[in-house]
This record gives sequence, C-alpha cells and structure tokens, in this order.
Amino acid sequence: MKSSEADTVELRNSRFLITQSQLRYFGGSEVTTLELAQYLNANAKSVSVFTYQFDEPIKTVFESVGIDVIVGLDADVHLADYDYVWVHHQVLPLQMVLELAENPTSKPKFIFMHMSAMKTNSFERPYIFQLEQKLSGRTLYNSLETKSSIEADYFQTISPPSSIYPNPAPVEFAELEPIRTETRRIIALISNHPPVEVLEALTLLEHAGWHALRVGMYQGAQVDRVTPGLLAQCDVVISIGKTVQYCLVGGIPIYVYDHFGGPGYLNDGNFKLAEELNFSGRGFRKKSAKDIFEEIVSGLSSSREWQQEHQVELNVKFRLDKVLARVLNRVDESNHGNFDPDYVSYLIAAQRIAADQIRGTLERDDLQRALAETREESQKELHSLHARLAKSEQLTESRENEINEIHGSATWRIGRAMLSPLRLLRKSAA
Repeated sequence: MKSSEADTVELRNSRFLITQSQLRYFGGSEVTTLELAQYLNANAKSVSVFTYQFDEPIKTVFESVGIDVIVGLDADVHLADYDYVWVHHQVLPLQMVLELAENPTSKPKFIFMHMSAMKTNSFERPYIFQLEQKLSGRTLYNSLETKSSIEADYFQTISPPSSIYPNPAPVEFAELEPIRTETRRIIALISNHPPVEVLEALTLLEHAGWHALRVGMYQGAQVDRVTPGLLAQCDVVISIGKTVQYCLVGGIPIYVYDHFGGPGYLNDGNFKLAEELNFSGRGFRKKSAKDIFEEIVSGLSSSREWQQEHQVELNVKFRLDKVLARVLNRVDESNHGNFDPDYVSYLIAAQRIAADQIRGTLERDDLQRALAETREESQKELHSLHARLAKSEQLTESRENEINEIHGSATWRIGRAMLSPLRLLRKSAA
C-alpha cells in the first residue's frame, strides 16, 4: 500500500462527537476512543465524547489530556453541533434521536464502529434493528473477520458502506526511537490473559539473561497503558491485538501469541491471515514454552529485518492519521432512511435498555470487586490467625519441652529425693 492524496484530510473546520457505552476500563474500544479523541483534539475544530458512564481508572487520563466528555443518556447534545458522529456500540444521545425523528434535511455524517467478531460480545454487534442501514455513512470493522461475521448475521440484505479500520496506532508510535543495548535483551509480555506456555517461556528467557517487563492484568504484571516510551526500550514484545499495530508502526519486533495461540513473529507467509483475524492469535496452532523460547531467540534478527523492509508500507496501513483520512474521505451522506414515530420510540427504548445494561454490568463489577477484596482481607486475617495459633502452639510445645527437660534432669531428681522426707513428715503431722 502506497501513500496517496486519500491519506490526507482537512480537519480544522470539522466538529466531531464520539459515542461510547462506558468509559471506565482500558478496553479495546475505550482506548480507540481515547486515541481518536486525542488526535482530533489536536487537529480538528472540536471533539467531544458522549458516554453512559464515566469513571476511574480511565477518567483521569481523559481529563489529563483535556478531552470534553458528556455523560448521561439525557444530555443536551444536538445534531447541529457536529459535522461527524462516530458511533461505538450503537450509542446515541436521546436528544439526537428526537431530532432525527424530525428527519432534518441536513445532519452530520454518521460513522459506526464494530471491534469484535466474537458473538458473545453483544455490544459490538449491530443489535438495534436497521439503525445502520438508515443512518450509517460508513460502517467500520477492525478486521476482515469482524466484517464477515457481522455482515453474515445482520446485513444479509442491505449492507451499509464499509471499510476496515485496523486498530491504527497514534502517530507518536511511528516516531518512537528504539533504545537498544548490546549487553542486555529486553522483552515485554503485554497481555490480560497470558497462557501458561508464554509465562514459562518468559521464565526461560530470564534464565537465559533476558530482562522481562510484565504489563497487563495478570499476576506479577504492572497494569499500565502501553506507550511509545514503554515499547522503545524493548527488543521484542509478546502480545496480540492493538499492541501489534503499535509495534508495527514503531519498528519493534512483535511475537504474536496469546491464549488462542498465534503465528509468532510476522513474515510474508503469515501476515495476511494474522491481519484478517485482527492479530488475535486465532487461526494458528498452540506452541510449547520451549518452542516459543527458541523461536523468540533465533528469529529476532530476521523479524527485525522483515519489519525494516516493510516499514513504509506498515506505516501507511496502520498509522492513525492516514487510516482516519481514508475513512473520512469515503464517508457517504447519511440520509438513507426516515425515522418514523414508531421507529423512534423503539430506538429510544433500545438506548435506555443499553444504558441500563451498562450500568448494571458496572455495578455487578463493583460488587464482585468488593467481594473479592473482602475475601482477600478475610483470607489475610485467617492466615494471620493461623500464624498466631501456630506460634502459640510452638511456644506451648517449647515450654512443655523445657518442663520435660527439667523433670528429666539429675538436679530435679536430687531435689525430689531431698524433699521426700519433708513430705513424709508433713503427712505424719497431718
């Protein structure tokens, strides 16, 4: 893929709204929203993010970079205030729905985004009947796998115009300067669910003198956002999903593997399939810890050479600014269908159900977290009680041993013998 005029777009006069069901965790769509909003905040006229729920830990990040976040289904959000509405999870503010009911002749261009092929991930499916057929100027999928799955299940008759939005990496990753030393190799395992064989391979690498960075949600790992600074210090990264694009545009060798398996280092033979499956690791076999260890060590040089050879192409394909320009240059006018009163009532009900579902899910997460914390504290307290009981038992046993030693000593026996006549005299006197 070569760069072209389609890779650039004028944003200075454009106003954007991005919608998202919740902003709390550092999940795939949340980070996509954050990165897109940051880029637009720096390059467009304005950008706001609308969401049902806004909370820590991601809240601090949005606030620290100055992103305007609008919270609540009934917020005062109007069609006329935006040129583009970028929709995740089919979320729309109710005020916008009511204005759509008036079937205005002029309205923003709507872009819908889907980020998972997994059928169990219901919020990534087009669950609101005909919404995208009526409104979408372009529907985006993060991979060909996601596009094929959703179109087969939901858009058999009429498909909205579509493009692949391949989890592009912010420009900062393309500008990172790798920091490498000849004296020590550094590898990062970035994952929320690393399989046993990867953890064992990481231990083997450490035994071989490598330094390992552990990032993600697993035991012994640091929960942190993946940044250019983190990747710059790495010789290799083990990961899947969005981290792959970070590494590809940054020139960092990436070993693609996780709980689904994976191809390992990318090359001309496996890249196409890995990309179609969103660099998830699906479509490839599982490997042993020994195989992973040996492949990482022996394949590092060839992986680095492959990425250097394809660096320009990879940047065009996966850099956020270039991908976004191609999308915006192809968005159709969003005037495909009318919003009659019955459909508007249905759409409002669907939005309320979705908002309630998100709130209920987050409340359940809070309860589960509180329960886990209570259980952990109880286990700590129980462990402390067991330790105190064991210490008390050891002390008792020590005292008993001392008493037994005294009873068995010559001094004790002599003392008893000397006191025996006195005890006999006492008994006689009694």
